[in-house]
Order: sequence, then structure tokens, then C-alpha cells
Amino acid sequence: LKPQRVISFCTQKLDRIAFGNAGAKFVFWGRLAKQKNITKAIKIFRDISLATENAQFFVIGPDNGEETSLRRLVKAEGLTDSVEFIGPLSFSEIQTYAVRSTFFLQTSNFEGMSMATVEAMQMGLIPLVTPAGEIANYCVAGKNAILIESDKESCQEVTSLLKKPHQLKQMSQMASDTWRDALLYREDILGALQSTSSATEDI
Repeated sequence: LKPQRVISFCTQKLDRIAFGNAGAKFVFWGRLAKQKNITKAIKIFRDISLATENAQFFVIGPDNGEETSLRRLVKAEGLTDSVEFIGPLSFSEIQTYAVRSTFFLQTSNFEGMSMATVEAMQMGLIPLVTPAGEIANYCVAGKNAILIESDKESCQEVTSLLKKPHQLKQMSQMASDTWRDALLYREDILGALQSTSSATEDI
């Protein structure tokens, strides 16, 4: 068997700006597409908001055909004052919402690496996410993330955690620590090429 190497897909290093102390504030950024299953995210947020005060959900990103139905759902659930559709933003603008949030809420049906989750964790947001794609490999339930296996149980975990400020801050720290020592993608690619070159020369 040929030796294999896992390449880092961390494309940028970000400072921790969220500290787990913003209360029941949730943010998502990405395409408003069917794959992202934002309908599920809104329903989870609804259940959490029924059990907590001043809950808010910022939904950031371009419409890929889902926004009309999502807005209709928000209205039907009586969430128009707590779910805000922001539209597409630059990354620096996204950060202004990240700093006001505690959780990154994403309920995708499937994902690759999910760069948005990696970005959110680096900034100290606690992932409340489905374990789709590579997310299952770097998000650890109860450590640096809340994994959505059961909607009801994940809602209960969030509402319980919101009553424990120390644990919230600790999970926020662990989320950002996950990527603290990760190589950037370009650095890892160069390292892999150099290793391959050195091995070839030794033959």
C-alpha cells in the first residue's frame, strides 16, 4: 500500500472573537439551498426559543431557491421578530454577526469539509450541527460541538448548556482550540510535495 497523508483544508487562520457569553444567539452563513436544510435549523431554533429568552437566529447568505419558503415558515411559526434573513455579506461583515452569537447552527443533509463550520469554530462559535461529511471527524459531541442526532435531545442540550455559563465558555474555547495548530491548506500541500520530493531522491 502507498503511504497516505491527510491534507488540512484550513484555508485561513481566524482570531477567536466569540466567547460563549452572548446567550441564545445563533448564526448561519452559506447558501440558502435545499442541501443546507435550513427548514430543520429553523424548527430546532423554534423549539429552543420556546425554552429560552431573547433567542435570535441570523441567517446569512445568498438565496439558492429556498428563501421564499423559509420566510413563509418563519412567519407561520411566529418567529419574524427572532429570525433575521441578512442576505449575502462579505466575510468581515459576517464577523460582526459572529461576535454577537454563541452558536453556529447548520443542519445540512450532506457536506464536504464545511468551511463555514471551520471558520465558525476558529472564531469561538459552538457548532450546533448535523454530523455530515467531514464535520463528523472534527466535531466531538459534548467537547467542542453539539451534534444533532436527535432534534429533541440537541435542543435540550442547548437549553441546559445555556444555564451553565462556565461550560459554554469552555466549549467555545475548545472549538477554537481545535484549529489552533492546524496547518493552512497551502502549507500542508507544500509540505506534502517536499516530503514526496525527498522520498523520491532517497530511492
